Amino acid sequence: MWLHVLWPLVLAVHVPLDDESTALVQRGASRRPQPMLQADLPLKFLHVPKSGTSFYNVLIHTDGVCPEFPKALNIDDDSLGAHPENVLLHMCKKLCPPNTLSCNEHPHEGLGGENWTRYKGHVVAMFRNPLQRLCSAYYDPVFDFVGDTAAFPQAEYPLRASDENGPLPHRISLQQFALRRAGDATRQLVRAKFQVQEPSRVTEEDSKLAVSRLREGFAFIGITEEWDISVCLFHRMFGGQCMPSDFEDMRPHTPGETAAVPYEDADTITDPYDMPVYEEAVRVFKENLVKYDVSEETCKACFAAKR
Repeated sequence: MWLHVLWPLVLAVHVPLDDESTALVQRGASRRPQPMLQADLPLKFLHVPKSGTSFYNVLIHTDGVCPEFPKALNIDDDSLGAHPENVLLHMCKKLCPPNTLSCNEHPHEGLGGENWTRYKGHVVAMFRNPLQRLCSAYYDPVFDFVGDTAAFPQAEYPLRASDENGPLPHRISLQQFALRRAGDATRQLVRAKFQVQEPSRVTEEDSKLAVSRLREGFAFIGITEEWDISVCLFHRMFGGQCMPSDFEDMRPHTPGETAAVPYEDADTITDPYDMPVYEEAVRVFKENLVKYDVSEETCKACFAAKR
């Protein structure tokens, strides 16, 4: 049904540039490396929970990745319902050629086992400060990351109930939650399957392996807290025009929540597994900013697409 509705949509969005932005594009085109997209196809999106589902819009709207996907269609709650990513998994296989984008079999498919051999060198991902990511998951009013039957007795379920007055307070503390959910990014980097409700245990050795895989197998690494400049970097590396949807939050479940505004209670928890992974991701990210001449100044043309 939804395919019938999608096809008549406009297939391109033109973002007009002013004279200054046009000049920046012309000056930058001669010194930046040629887009890497062709060599890194098919791309594979590693979606770490609470790190930026919105990156799907950047990925699928980039020229050469999903050529049949309507560029006027944004992946968000308004267009595809309350769980747009689940709908996208079905759309991906119909609209994105397998030789340009490897569609996820699961929203949070991991890179362990045979997946690492299959996707090594093609992975793109956004990484978020793990303490902020844990807080975001804990306070998420829609996706019950807290409801973890492996960590807490069945008698405690549901851990976040509601009554006629709305949601009730959490029945576990943020600190308890963080002890169980620490290492989510590590899990996805070293395990083939990622379970939201019953996460597998991770070790320091898993964390070290995850860190090494950032250098060995990723075509692109962005930082959620640096969203705008990450979008610019992606397009500088892989080509394609920056679009308004690149900068929009497709899933603003909590009013006012944004990665740009940190949770104040994040300093009450720790994540010894994901913090080394995040720190390495930031190092790779900063190296690529220099390598591809990406800065606030050189990204003015890209940022002109923001609404």
